[in-house]
Amino acid sequence: MMAYLNDGSLNGKLILSSKSVSLLTNTTPIDGHGLGWFINESNNLRYIEHAGGGPGFATIMRLYPEEKLGVAILANGTDLNRDGLEDLLTNLKWQEE
Repeated sequence: MMAYLNDGSLNGKLILSSKSVSLLTNTTPIDGHGLGWFINESNNLRYIEHAGGGPGFATIMRLYPEEKLGVAILANGTDLNRDGLEDLLTNLKWQEE
């Protein structure tokens, strides 16, 4: 997550090439997916996300590249309102340190 939000770098070292980032996040004309990511928009902000889950748990990770913001939620339950929680967390006023 951090490498993607920092143009492929983590702690000053290049981990993902710009070509890799492009492959992960460019949508196909057929289904709106990148390579492993769903690409969408909410509250006029473009985001990429991937969700998962199984018996007794649910997860979601959403990245807002232009805002350099990433949110991940892990829950012990399968009735997680993923989109609602992600939207709520995204709209909080985060402070940079």
